[in-house]
Amino acid sequence: MSSSIKTAQIHFNEEGTPVADHFDDIYYSNADGLAESNYVFIQNNDIEQRLSEQQADSFVIAESGFGTGLNFLLTWQLFDQLREKNRSTVNTLHFISFEKYPLTPEDLVKALNNWPHLKKYSDELTCKYPLALPGCHRITLANGRVILDLWFGDIEDSVKQIAVNQSGLVDAWYLDGFAPSKNPDMWSTNLFNAMSKLGKPHSTFATFTAAGFVRRGLQEAGYEVTKIKGWGYKRESLRGSLNNKIDYQSAPDCYYRNSLTPRLNTQPHHVAIIGGGIASACLAYSLAQKNISSTIYCKDNELAKGASSNRQGALYPLLQSDFSILSQFYAHSYLYANRYYRDLAKNEMFSHDWCGVLQVGFNDKTRFKYQNIAQSNVWPKGFIDCLSPESAATIANIPLNYSGLFFPQGGWINPTSLTHALISAAKKLVNVTIKLNHKVTDIHNQKNKAEEDCDPNVNPNDSYWTLKIAEHPSLGKTQLTCNESTIILASGHLSSQFAISNAMPFQPVRGQVSHVVPTTLSENLATVLCYKGYMTPAYMGAHCVGATFNKDNESTETKLTDDEYNITTLQSCFEKHEWANSLTEIHSANAAIRCTTPDHLPIVGAVPNFAQLESSYHDIWKGLPHKRYSTDCDYPNLFIFAGLGARGLCSAPLLADMLAHQLCNQPLPLPQHLLDALHPARYKIKAMVRKEHL
Repeated sequence: MSSSIKTAQIHFNEEGTPVADHFDDIYYSNADGLAESNYVFIQNNDIEQRLSEQQADSFVIAESGFGTGLNFLLTWQLFDQLREKNRSTVNTLHFISFEKYPLTPEDLVKALNNWPHLKKYSDELTCKYPLALPGCHRITLANGRVILDLWFGDIEDSVKQIAVNQSGLVDAWYLDGFAPSKNPDMWSTNLFNAMSKLGKPHSTFATFTAAGFVRRGLQEAGYEVTKIKGWGYKRESLRGSLNNKIDYQSAPDCYYRNSLTPRLNTQPHHVAIIGGGIASACLAYSLAQKNISSTIYCKDNELAKGASSNRQGALYPLLQSDFSILSQFYAHSYLYANRYYRDLAKNEMFSHDWCGVLQVGFNDKTRFKYQNIAQSNVWPKGFIDCLSPESAATIANIPLNYSGLFFPQGGWINPTSLTHALISAAKKLVNVTIKLNHKVTDIHNQKNKAEEDCDPNVNPNDSYWTLKIAEHPSLGKTQLTCNESTIILASGHLSSQFAISNAMPFQPVRGQVSHVVPTTLSENLATVLCYKGYMTPAYMGAHCVGATFNKDNESTETKLTDDEYNITTLQSCFEKHEWANSLTEIHSANAAIRCTTPDHLPIVGAVPNFAQLESSYHDIWKGLPHKRYSTDCDYPNLFIFAGLGARGLCSAPLLADMLAHQLCNQPLPLPQHLLDALHPARYKIKAMVRKEHL
């Protein structure tokens, strides 16, 4: 994936139409861009009829050039109108679009001002229009009814990274972009083949061009192509359907590709979530947006008592000096989380402050690292700012002698209130049951349960999972079992406590945060400070200062020595700063257990049957065709969502959305190489490729 994005250089002609300088071509017709878009793409793909008649949860459209977003806005408007008239049973419009040279936010607003009757839609789009960072930007609109996946980068690179199985994803293609004579690189065999790979059987396409090589390329990719009357001065254009879908999957990533579609006995309408923190709450909300109810099994007497129990958690990404897997994942997670939390805050109350996060270069090593990050030519304007000591002090509102990196969209959130806000939002959409004091001690897969004994959440014709619950006085029973069709393990490091999941390489890391009484010198702190530890602006009468990092330690008892360590670390990093030396009084503390992984990335997806995997893929190192291998190496209806480490606030929203869409076999918000990097079997697969044993 390219590590930098160039924005479009445009001007507006006498008619007010935007013109791309690089391609010397207009973005839409001077005469009537709306009518052109409606005729070429919406009418010739029969979008209105299909949205009115299709019996499906979502309808997926893919577009080869986002441009000003006009095609998207018109389709959204049509979808909205059909729903208002109760003429559509489709719950979600999912729009995937690609753009190599995105417009700047300012140019986008100016271009869309030409269509005042679309203002309702364009205002929401421009408010959430993403920064020019390579990769997939998932944008949720219309309270979740419309999803835009906006891929920034070369379309040939992007389409290869869309996760898809044999059944395909796309219902209709808008084959747009600048004219083939102006932009020949886009209109390629690779694009046409990718359209076949991503398209569902009998999916459609429409385009304004009738160029011969385009028609032939689409036919070779399996499309039946028809010439039709063109728009305006154009004599002809093309439309067609995918009648001969071709398999283009390759061998090296066979396991990851084969396991894209989880083993589900039936489409889940109810999911059991084991865990009671932010991960579980994000899952419940994401599932609720897909009309899937949930039951949360929490071992504690209230939610958010574990790793989500700190008073203030900082929201910012984990970056490296290059556009590594780690940087890509956390950068996109961070941008998605910003949109996600701001949307949530419109309707739910939770304690937070978008005060920004300042990473301080407190020594030569960190200053060098931050300088490399700032100069890497990856991060777009508005994502991160490189500050001088004077600017850093101004933003922090306290004296600082260090330069640093500032994340203006970051800040802090109270995880406990956030957890409850997410559950509240989920309950407004579907039924969410919270079972407190329910410590799950074991899970077993069962088959062929008699219908008369079946739990309401279990289909009697399918296998199901039995959960054993630890004895607790509040339950009134000495032994309790619960039956569930689909389970997600989301209980941090405890997610690997079961025999069925204990091969996961999680490591518990104890962290203690000290609640430090502010002084007159420190209470003016206006942003989160990150150094060798972190310090937050005062909240509830204290700064949060931390945190310790003790591997393989699961004690949650607070220690005075850890408070001393936190204060000493702060003062040693800011040894010449009077405000730091004035902080000595500890009000209280909190200790919790982070769940980490060897590569610092979460583990998300279907739980593998490692014995079956090793048997079926014993010769994966040979790189044989993917069809050579079994697709049944995951436990049915069993998933895991853990290993979020110290960045759960940042990563949980995007990962919860990804897992909910995976369960529904709908487009995922991450490219394939990042999905591979998060896969629950990645350590085992890498070892088998190297002919090693874990």
